[in-house]
Amino acid sequence: MKNLLKTKIGVLIFLLSLLLNFNFVRAENIENQIDLGQTTARENQGSVPLGQSFDKILVVPANENASEIGGGHLINNSDEFLTSNTDAIDITPISEKNESNADVSAVDPKATTTTQPTSDAPIDASTMTTDPSTAKDATRESSPVENKGSVSPVATVGDTKEYDFPTYVTRSENFVKTTILAEWQMLDLLEDDNFSETDNSMLGGAQILPSGQYGVDKNFSVCALVADSQEMKNEVSATISYPDNVAYAANQTERGCGKQARQLTLSEIDDNTASLLICDELRSSNNNLITWNKNELEKYTYNYSQVCGLGGFLAEKKVKLYCASTTLAFDDPAGNYLVEISSKNINNEIVTSSSNLKYLELTVLENDFSDIQYGMVTQNVSKYLSGDQTWDNAEHPTVRNAGNTRLKINIWQNDFNLGKTDGSWNVSYKAKIGNDPVYIDYYPEKTTTLNSPLNLGETINIDLAILILDYPENKDQVSFSGKMILTTTRENDFLCKQ
Repeated sequence: MKNLLKTKIGVLIFLLSLLLNFNFVRAENIENQIDLGQTTARENQGSVPLGQSFDKILVVPANENASEIGGGHLINNSDEFLTSNTDAIDITPISEKNESNADVSAVDPKATTTTQPTSDAPIDASTMTTDPSTAKDATRESSPVENKGSVSPVATVGDTKEYDFPTYVTRSENFVKTTILAEWQMLDLLEDDNFSETDNSMLGGAQILPSGQYGVDKNFSVCALVADSQEMKNEVSATISYPDNVAYAANQTERGCGKQARQLTLSEIDDNTASLLICDELRSSNNNLITWNKNELEKYTYNYSQVCGLGGFLAEKKVKLYCASTTLAFDDPAGNYLVEISSKNINNEIVTSSSNLKYLELTVLENDFSDIQYGMVTQNVSKYLSGDQTWDNAEHPTVRNAGNTRLKINIWQNDFNLGKTDGSWNVSYKAKIGNDPVYIDYYPEKTTTLNSPLNLGETINIDLAILILDYPENKDQVSFSGKMILTTTRENDFLCKQ
């Protein structure tokens, strides 16, 4: 009886063994249907207990540094399998998933979050970790199938990198009336009809230097950015007025005292040139040149962000650029010039705007001689050299004011190496400007300022004189050379009468 029982038990064990072997072979056949690329599933699979079912098999991409899952898929437990280039598979049974969550720290002590996939949502492979050395599965026993590698029961999320991105929004506007958004002045047109984006200062607004050459006026451009509610071309003009507190001369107020200096009609500039000038050149190289106006209703100031870019006013053709070239004379007074822009639409509605152009001070003296020839000079007899008001007649010295300020002349000379006698110079000089009847006496090695100033644009004679009190005892020396230096001092402007 006992032998019969032993025989039955042996048959049952044999049948059970066959059944177990069949189940493991079935699992092995399934894994062979997964093409793992660099590493086979057989090398990464753990044991599969009898009677367990799986809701999903997780295929994790092999590249841990990938920013996206390129070929990873969630695979159900049917016979339809997807392929992926991977080296790790999670085949945790459903019954064991809850237990796996309870022991996350054993998988990765640095992990902050566990990932237990239960849907077809994509998984970020760069945050998944597998650690076969620490994987635990207390409920599963060893399988007769050879175990060639262990698999982490859960995929954990490691340290992640945060990416911060600035975000922007720009206020748009639908113009309901003609609007002058901005205006500015800049140096004049260059070759090929390209505008210069420069002025002569780093300060905000427009500052322009005169030419510093007599008779050479300063060219510059006046521009305005205008929007029209009907997106129609406007008639845009500009008026430039002299500084309101400076007169050109004592009895000459027409070129000063706030009087009109220039009247201009501005022409429309094509959109490509406008965009290049404003959005590329000015914005990057001279972005404080433009005077931006305010939206008086909403109380904000227009700016580059609204005008430039793919959705900006220029690209949307909501605004037009208008410019004109003009000049200031070399001797127009230095100071702040008022620039008023006027824009009239097809309904004859007019809007205006204004800004200041600063004509920078430049004090410049020009002379038509390169040396001074006193000629034959007798000891103890003054020798006079008279100038004239004819330019380029070097025998008679002439000077002129080539800047935009009034000036005085400072004069310095050496002693022709004649030295001193008993502590007094052996040579002395005189000079005067124009029709001034009084000469100014001066001595070697000392700078002296002449009395009469040169007014704006003035060309005048300079009269000189020399007196030699004692020549050297060496009678063989008959020629002597010296040096003269002329400098300038800025003189006060003529003020407008109140």
